[in-house]
Amino acid sequence: MPHSGRPSIYEIPLGAPDSGPYDITTGPDGALWLTMVHTGQLSRMTLDGHLDHYPLDPTSCGPSIIIPGSDATLWFTRIHDHRIGRISTAGDTMSFRVPTPSSGPFGIVTGPDDALWFTQMPNHTASHSALTATSTLHWRSGQSHA
Repeated sequence: MPHSGRPSIYEIPLGAPDSGPYDITTGPDGALWLTMVHTGQLSRMTLDGHLDHYPLDPTSCGPSIIIPGSDATLWFTRIHDHRIGRISTAGDTMSFRVPTPSSGPFGIVTGPDDALWFTQMPNHTASHSALTATSTLHWRSGQSHA
């Protein structure tokens, strides 16, 4: 597509006014995936604007940051119920408790070691876990350095 020199912005309604669209990423299926932090759901949007919504349990979980994982799924943080979530491109979800109570996981990334790395806001720490083919998280212990 040739560049016209003028940016174009198209707005696409994503749901209820209070849904709180927060983060967006491209999934392994080529669609855009979004977190709706206030309504506790994930949304999948095709480039033509078609939306599918996937409610999470509980809806108060606070899905925040979402990323494509090395296992062809998407992973996201759930800041309010202290879990890491996973969704397949078919919409199947699961979540994993973070070992640290009240950890508030927020930022998340797949590291160069293919492990999930995420931050824990209240604890001022970064943590990581290894993904396996069965989509099980294995927590690796780390040390805090003053």
